[in-house]
Amino acid sequence: MSEIVQRLTDALSSEKVITEGEVLQTRRHDYWVLSHLDDVQDRPAPPPACVVRPSCTEDVVATVNACRETRTPIIPFGLGSGVCGGVIGAADHVLLDMSSMNKVREIDETNLIASFDAGHNGGEAERVVQKHGLTIGHWPQSIEVSSVGGWIATRASGQFSTAYGNIEDIVYSIEAVLPDGSIINAGKAPRAAAGPDLRHLLLGSEGTLGVITGVSLSLRRLPEASLHSAFYAPSMEAGLEAQRQMMQAGYRPPVMRQYDSKESERNFAAQYQDGKSIFFAVHEGPKEIAEADLAGVTRIAGESGLEPAPTELVAGWL
Repeated sequence: MSEIVQRLTDALSSEKVITEGEVLQTRRHDYWVLSHLDDVQDRPAPPPACVVRPSCTEDVVATVNACRETRTPIIPFGLGSGVCGGVIGAADHVLLDMSSMNKVREIDETNLIASFDAGHNGGEAERVVQKHGLTIGHWPQSIEVSSVGGWIATRASGQFSTAYGNIEDIVYSIEAVLPDGSIINAGKAPRAAAGPDLRHLLLGSEGTLGVITGVSLSLRRLPEASLHSAFYAPSMEAGLEAQRQMMQAGYRPPVMRQYDSKESERNFAAQYQDGKSIFFAVHEGPKEIAEADLAGVTRIAGESGLEPAPTELVAGWL
């Protein structure tokens, strides 16, 4: 047993420090397609020395301290949904698997804040707050396989970001363990003007500046109305120009999505029209606002030469 594995086992437990071969193999890489290609072509990434599964912030502190004292590289691993190969390490590295830190810490319906352990699944987090009539409003394509801590570490963007913002617009505070083993809480105020916003050091840090252990996210009420619009554009350029005009006119559909001709045919074969691009939008909010947004977008689409398409396209995508 290597020194770091022994140190971690002594500090935590054998249940939290895993050296079993099959587990190590599953933590060699994330979803990055080139990693899987390397596996197929017999160039696999090496497994880590061990996988540590902390159950609380104190476990993370103990892991960081042991790795620092032994000068062992440590790689934070959320739920493995990354597509850039950021978790690939070497045989002497420790992989810190955050998936067991998955508790709901608090749902504050008055101040509209939800707090989670960093390893909490994003889709589950959204379903938890929706039971209270609320939404996080963050819908990355990876929502069902990503963690809320991973959203922060990768500075994620969601498919409803036009209205609700990117993760930097949604995060309220971040708990993290720094390389010296200290715990910080960046944020915890609606706004501050007394120096830099330390949350932005951790947003997009990819685990290089500390291990994110907890996240508090701002919430909003579920929309009263959710309406859809869909259009055929003669070209990608025409559709994008129409979207520019919509946005610059002040309309903010949460979703504005366009497919080129080939992707339109592949995704919507039954409704596809030869050579045309498909554009659709989602309009949400109080009923009057959603209806006004729908009317404005529809008007500009018509003025831009776009033709109405079946709105079930949007329902199928959602």
